Amino acid sequence: MVSGPSGTLQGRVAFITGAARGQGRAHAARLAREGARVAIADIADCAETIELARQVGGEARGFQVDIGSWEQMPA
Repeated sequence: MVSGPSGTLQGRVAFITGAARGQGRAHAARLAREGARVAIADIADCAETIELARQVGGEARGFQVDIGSWEQMPA
């Protein structure tokens, strides 16, 4: 069962790198569940993590970017 946000991080923004899978995805879901807006970045597609964050009641935006490449970083 998916529960809604607890609100402990309401009004906060979390930026998570490596969030397309594994620990990054788990952290994104947990922070979204706690009420944070979650900005996620990964070299891989983040669509599944964004959907997971929304399913637990959070807000999420994703950026497919190689953060090791300065040229790929959003301005």
